[in-house]
Amino acid sequence: GARRAGAPSSGNGHGLGGGFLAPRLVGVIDEWNEGKACGFIKCSELQKRLFAHKEDFVEPFEDGQGPPVGTEVTCVLGQDAKSGRQRAQDIRIGGDAAPGESQRLFGTLCDFKVDKAYCFIQCTDLPGKKVFAHKSDFAEGFADGEAPPAGTLVSFVHGLDPKSGRERATDVRLESQEALEAQQAQEAQEEQRLYGSITSWKDEKACGFIEVAGDSAGQGKPKRFFAHKTEFAEPVPEGFAFAGAEVSFVKGVDAKSGRERAVDIRLEGAEGVEGMEGIEGMEGMEGEAKLEP
Repeated sequence: GARRAGAPSSGNGHGLGGGFLAPRLVGVIDEWNEGKACGFIKCSELQKRLFAHKEDFVEPFEDGQGPPVGTEVTCVLGQDAKSGRQRAQDIRIGGDAAPGESQRLFGTLCDFKVDKAYCFIQCTDLPGKKVFAHKSDFAEGFADGEAPPAGTLVSFVHGLDPKSGRERATDVRLESQEALEAQQAQEAQEEQRLYGSITSWKDEKACGFIEVAGDSAGQGKPKRFFAHKTEFAEPVPEGFAFAGAEVSFVKGVDAKSGRERAVDIRLEGAEGVEGMEGIEGMEGMEGEAKLEP
Protein backbone atom coordinates (compact mmCIF):
# COMPACT_ATOMS: atom_id res chain seq x y z
CA GLY A 1 0.00 0.00 0.00
CA ALA A 2 0.97 3.64 -0.30
CA ARG A 3 1.48 4.02 3.44
CA ARG A 4 4.69 2.04 3.57
CA ALA A 5 7.77 4.09 4.38
CA GLY A 6 10.71 2.91 2.35
CA ALA A 7 11.85 1.16 -0.77
CA PRO A 8 12.17 -2.49 -1.72
CA SER A 9 15.39 -4.41 -1.91
CA SER A 10 17.30 -3.73 -5.11
CA GLY A 11 17.46 -7.46 -5.74
CA ASN A 12 21.27 -7.68 -5.92
CA GLY A 13 21.72 -10.06 -3.02
CA HIS A 14 22.50 -7.44 -0.38
CA GLY A 15 18.93 -6.82 0.78
CA LEU A 16 17.33 -7.26 4.16
CA GLY A 17 15.04 -9.96 2.78
CA GLY A 18 11.55 -10.85 3.89
CA GLY A 19 9.82 -8.94 1.08
CA PHE A 20 8.94 -5.89 3.19
CA LEU A 21 9.83 -2.27 2.58
CA ALA A 22 12.76 -0.93 4.60
CA PRO A 23 12.98 2.66 5.90
CA ARG A 24 15.23 5.02 3.97
CA LEU A 25 18.19 6.78 5.53
CA VAL A 26 19.61 10.19 4.65
CA GLY A 27 23.35 10.80 4.46
CA VAL A 28 26.27 12.25 2.48
CA ILE A 29 29.11 10.70 0.49
CA ASP A 30 31.99 10.80 2.98
CA GLU A 31 34.60 9.02 0.86
CA TRP A 32 34.75 7.69 -2.72
CA ASN A 33 37.42 5.64 -4.51
CA GLU A 34 37.04 5.97 -8.29
CA GLY A 35 39.48 3.11 -8.93
CA LYS A 36 37.43 0.63 -6.90
CA ALA A 37 34.03 2.20 -7.66
CA CYS A 38 33.08 2.25 -3.99
CA GLY A 39 33.19 4.40 -0.89
CA PHE A 40 31.32 5.30 2.28
CA ILE A 41 28.14 7.16 3.18
CA LYS A 42 28.06 9.05 6.47
CA CYS A 43 24.63 8.54 8.00
CA SER A 44 23.64 10.71 10.98
CA GLU A 45 20.66 8.47 11.83
CA LEU A 46 22.97 5.53 12.50
CA GLN A 47 25.90 7.65 13.70
CA LYS A 48 28.21 5.57 11.52
CA ARG A 49 29.48 5.12 7.95
CA LEU A 50 27.99 2.61 5.53
CA PHE A 51 29.91 0.95 2.72
CA ALA A 52 28.55 1.89 -0.72
CA HIS A 53 29.30 0.37 -4.13
CA LYS A 54 28.60 1.73 -7.60
CA GLU A 55 26.28 -1.21 -8.37
CA ASP A 56 23.91 -0.18 -5.56
CA PHE A 57 23.07 3.24 -7.05
CA VAL A 58 19.61 3.43 -8.62
CA GLU A 59 20.85 5.79 -11.34
CA PRO A 60 23.96 4.28 -13.02
CA PHE A 61 27.01 6.40 -13.81
CA GLU A 62 30.16 5.92 -15.89
CA ASP A 63 33.45 4.76 -14.38
CA GLY A 64 35.40 7.71 -13.04
CA GLN A 65 32.26 9.82 -12.63
CA GLY A 66 31.24 8.81 -9.13
CA PRO A 67 29.45 11.21 -6.77
CA PRO A 68 31.75 13.83 -5.23
CA VAL A 69 32.36 13.90 -1.49
CA GLY A 70 29.56 15.81 0.24
CA THR A 71 26.83 14.69 -2.17
CA GLU A 72 23.52 14.16 -0.36
CA VAL A 73 21.97 10.72 -0.83
CA THR A 74 19.27 8.47 0.57
CA CYS A 75 19.67 4.71 0.92
CA VAL A 76 18.32 1.55 2.51
CA LEU A 77 20.28 -0.32 5.18
CA GLY A 78 21.26 -3.70 3.75
CA GLN A 79 23.60 -6.56 4.54
CA ASP A 80 26.45 -7.96 2.48
CA ALA A 81 25.63 -11.52 1.42
CA LYS A 82 29.22 -12.72 1.93
CA SER A 83 30.57 -10.83 4.95
CA GLY A 84 27.27 -10.22 6.76
CA ARG A 85 28.28 -6.60 7.35
CA GLN A 86 25.89 -3.68 6.97
CA ARG A 87 26.04 -1.75 3.70
CA ALA A 88 24.04 0.83 1.78
CA GLN A 89 21.75 -0.28 -1.03
CA ASP A 90 19.14 1.29 -3.32
CA ILE A 91 21.18 4.52 -3.17
CA ARG A 92 19.59 7.63 -4.67
CA ILE A 93 21.23 11.00 -5.26
CA GLY A 94 19.49 13.79 -3.35
CA GLY A 95 18.68 14.26 0.31
CA ASP A 96 14.89 14.16 0.02
CA ALA A 97 13.07 10.86 0.35
CA ALA A 98 10.83 9.92 -2.55
CA PRO A 99 7.08 10.53 -2.28
CA GLY A 100 5.36 8.25 0.18
CA GLU A 101 8.52 7.13 1.95
CA SER A 102 7.81 9.02 5.16
CA GLN A 103 4.12 8.19 5.22
CA ARG A 104 2.61 6.50 8.21
CA LEU A 105 1.95 2.83 8.88
CA PHE A 106 -0.98 1.50 10.90
CA GLY A 107 -1.01 -1.33 13.42
CA THR A 108 -2.17 -2.48 16.85
CA LEU A 109 -0.28 -2.58 20.13
CA CYS A 110 0.76 -5.90 21.63
CA ASP A 111 1.21 -6.25 25.41
CA PHE A 112 3.09 -3.31 26.90
CA LYS A 113 6.04 -4.23 29.15
CA VAL A 114 5.43 -1.73 31.93
CA ASP A 115 8.66 -2.49 33.80
CA LYS A 116 10.78 -1.83 30.70
CA ALA A 117 8.52 0.79 29.07
CA TYR A 118 8.33 -0.82 25.64
CA CYS A 119 5.99 -2.85 23.47
CA PHE A 120 5.63 -4.23 19.96
CA ILE A 121 3.28 -3.12 17.22
CA GLN A 122 1.62 -5.71 15.00
CA CYS A 123 1.61 -4.02 11.60
CA THR A 124 -0.57 -5.21 8.72
CA ASP A 125 1.70 -3.38 6.24
CA LEU A 126 4.64 -5.59 7.25
CA PRO A 127 3.16 -9.12 7.24
CA GLY A 128 4.58 -11.43 9.89
CA LYS A 129 6.56 -8.68 11.60
CA LYS A 130 6.23 -6.88 14.92
CA VAL A 131 7.91 -3.49 15.24
CA PHE A 132 9.58 -2.44 18.50
CA ALA A 133 8.29 0.76 20.15
CA HIS A 134 9.50 2.49 23.31
CA LYS A 135 7.43 4.70 25.57
CA SER A 136 9.60 7.66 24.53
CA ASP A 137 8.54 7.15 20.90
CA PHE A 138 4.88 8.00 21.59
CA ALA A 139 3.88 11.48 20.39
CA GLU A 140 1.71 11.98 23.48
CA GLY A 141 3.32 10.92 26.72
CA PHE A 142 1.60 8.92 29.44
CA ALA A 143 2.38 8.16 33.07
CA ASP A 144 4.02 4.92 34.18
CA GLY A 145 1.42 2.19 34.51
CA GLU A 146 -1.04 4.01 32.22
CA ALA A 147 0.10 2.60 28.88
CA PRO A 148 -2.53 2.08 26.16
CA PRO A 149 -4.04 -1.42 26.33
CA ALA A 150 -3.23 -4.22 23.91
CA GLY A 151 -5.21 -3.95 20.70
CA THR A 152 -5.10 -0.14 20.63
CA LEU A 153 -4.93 1.16 17.05
CA VAL A 154 -1.86 3.32 16.34
CA SER A 155 0.01 4.87 13.45
CA PHE A 156 3.78 5.34 13.31
CA VAL A 157 6.80 6.06 11.13
CA HIS A 158 8.99 3.07 10.30
CA GLY A 159 12.49 4.01 11.49
CA LEU A 160 15.79 2.61 12.72
CA ASP A 161 17.45 2.58 16.12
CA PRO A 162 20.53 4.88 15.89
CA LYS A 163 22.67 2.51 17.98
CA SER A 164 21.71 -0.99 16.89
CA GLY A 165 20.48 -0.21 13.39
CA ARG A 166 17.39 -2.35 14.05
CA GLU A 167 13.89 -1.40 12.98
CA ARG A 168 11.72 0.48 15.43
CA ALA A 169 8.58 2.60 15.45
CA THR A 170 8.92 6.37 15.86
CA ASP A 171 6.34 9.14 16.29
CA VAL A 172 3.71 6.65 17.50
CA ARG A 173 0.20 8.14 17.65
CA LEU A 174 -3.05 6.72 18.97
CA GLU A 175 -5.60 6.52 16.16
CA SER A 176 -9.32 5.93 15.72
CA GLN A 177 -10.94 3.37 13.45
CA GLU A 178 -12.29 6.28 11.41
CA ALA A 179 -8.74 7.50 10.75
CA LEU A 180 -7.70 4.05 9.53
CA GLU A 181 -10.72 3.77 7.26
CA ALA A 182 -10.06 7.24 5.83
CA GLN A 183 -6.44 6.29 5.13
CA GLN A 184 -7.49 3.04 3.47
CA ALA A 185 -10.03 4.88 1.32
CA GLN A 186 -7.34 7.33 0.20
CA GLU A 187 -5.00 4.44 -0.63
CA ALA A 188 -7.69 2.67 -2.61
CA GLN A 189 -8.25 5.81 -4.66
CA GLU A 190 -4.52 6.22 -5.29
CA GLU A 191 -4.27 2.62 -6.49
CA GLN A 192 -7.07 3.34 -8.98
CA ARG A 193 -5.34 6.33 -10.57
CA LEU A 194 -4.85 6.23 -14.33
CA TYR A 195 -1.94 7.84 -16.18
CA GLY A 196 -1.98 9.40 -19.62
CA SER A 197 -1.44 12.58 -21.61
CA ILE A 198 -3.70 15.38 -22.81
CA THR A 199 -4.11 14.83 -26.55
CA SER A 200 -6.44 17.75 -27.32
CA TRP A 201 -7.50 20.91 -25.52
CA LYS A 202 -9.76 23.89 -26.27
CA ASP A 203 -8.72 26.92 -24.25
CA GLU A 204 -11.94 28.81 -24.99
CA LYS A 205 -14.00 26.01 -23.40
CA ALA A 206 -11.40 25.03 -20.78
CA CYS A 207 -11.72 21.33 -21.58
CA GLY A 208 -10.27 18.54 -23.68
CA PHE A 209 -9.37 14.85 -23.65
CA ILE A 210 -6.84 12.64 -21.87
CA GLU A 211 -5.67 9.51 -23.67
CA VAL A 212 -4.69 6.46 -21.61
CA ALA A 213 -2.77 3.47 -22.94
CA GLY A 214 -4.77 0.27 -23.31
CA ASP A 215 -3.31 -1.61 -20.34
CA SER A 216 -3.79 1.28 -17.90
CA ALA A 217 -7.41 1.76 -18.95
CA GLY A 218 -8.17 -1.94 -18.80
CA GLN A 219 -8.95 -1.97 -22.53
CA GLY A 220 -7.27 -3.55 -25.54
CA LYS A 221 -6.71 -0.16 -27.17
CA PRO A 222 -6.08 3.43 -26.01
CA LYS A 223 -9.05 5.16 -24.41
CA ARG A 224 -9.93 8.85 -24.13
CA PHE A 225 -11.47 10.54 -21.09
CA PHE A 226 -13.14 13.94 -21.09
CA ALA A 227 -11.34 16.46 -18.84
CA HIS A 228 -12.33 19.92 -17.63
CA LYS A 229 -10.08 22.57 -16.13
CA THR A 230 -12.14 22.67 -12.92
CA GLU A 231 -11.26 19.02 -12.23
CA PHE A 232 -7.54 19.72 -11.73
CA ALA A 233 -6.43 19.14 -8.13
CA GLU A 234 -4.18 22.23 -8.25
CA PRO A 235 -5.15 25.48 -10.01
CA VAL A 236 -3.51 25.80 -13.42
CA PRO A 237 -2.08 29.21 -14.43
CA GLU A 238 -3.54 31.15 -17.33
CA GLY A 239 -1.75 30.37 -20.59
CA PHE A 240 -0.59 26.89 -19.55
CA ALA A 241 0.02 24.59 -22.55
CA PHE A 242 -2.33 21.69 -21.79
CA ALA A 243 -1.82 19.69 -25.00
CA GLY A 244 0.85 17.03 -24.48
CA ALA A 245 0.99 17.41 -20.69
CA GLU A 246 1.36 14.17 -18.72
CA VAL A 247 -1.31 13.71 -16.06
CA SER A 248 -2.83 11.22 -13.64
CA PHE A 249 -6.50 11.11 -12.66
CA VAL A 250 -9.33 9.09 -11.13
CA LYS A 251 -12.12 7.79 -13.34
CA GLY A 252 -15.41 9.50 -12.50
CA VAL A 253 -18.90 9.84 -13.96
CA ASP A 254 -20.55 13.01 -15.29
CA ALA A 255 -23.60 13.84 -13.16
CA LYS A 256 -25.69 14.91 -16.17
CA SER A 257 -24.72 12.59 -19.01
CA GLY A 258 -23.64 9.56 -16.95
CA ARG A 259 -20.51 9.24 -19.11
CA GLU A 260 -17.04 8.55 -17.77
CA ARG A 261 -14.78 11.55 -17.24
CA ALA A 262 -11.50 12.41 -15.52
CA VAL A 263 -11.62 13.85 -11.98
CA ASP A 264 -8.92 14.77 -9.45
CA ILE A 265 -6.51 15.46 -12.32
CA ARG A 266 -2.87 16.02 -11.36
CA LEU A 267 -0.01 17.18 -13.53
CA GLU A 268 2.88 14.73 -13.46
CA GLY A 269 6.62 15.08 -14.08
CA ALA A 270 8.01 18.39 -15.33
CA GLU A 271 4.51 19.76 -15.89
CA GLY A 272 3.73 19.83 -12.15
CA VAL A 273 2.46 23.23 -11.04
CA GLU A 274 3.30 22.97 -7.34
CA GLY A 275 4.48 26.32 -6.08
CA MET A 276 3.35 28.32 -9.13
CA GLU A 277 1.97 31.76 -8.47
CA GLY A 278 -0.23 34.16 -10.38
CA ILE A 279 -3.14 31.76 -10.65
CA GLU A 280 -6.21 33.03 -12.47
CA GLY A 281 -9.83 32.05 -11.85
CA MET A 282 -11.29 28.92 -13.36
CA GLU A 283 -13.40 28.83 -16.50
CA GLY A 284 -17.05 27.79 -16.42
CA MET A 285 -18.53 24.56 -17.62
CA GLU A 286 -20.35 26.09 -20.62
CA GLY A 287 -19.90 24.28 -23.89
CA GLU A 288 -18.75 21.03 -22.27
CA ALA A 289 -21.38 18.90 -23.99
CA LYS A 290 -20.07 19.80 -27.45
CA LEU A 291 -16.74 18.12 -26.66
CA GLU A 292 -18.25 14.90 -25.36
CA PRO A 293 -17.32 11.85 -27.46
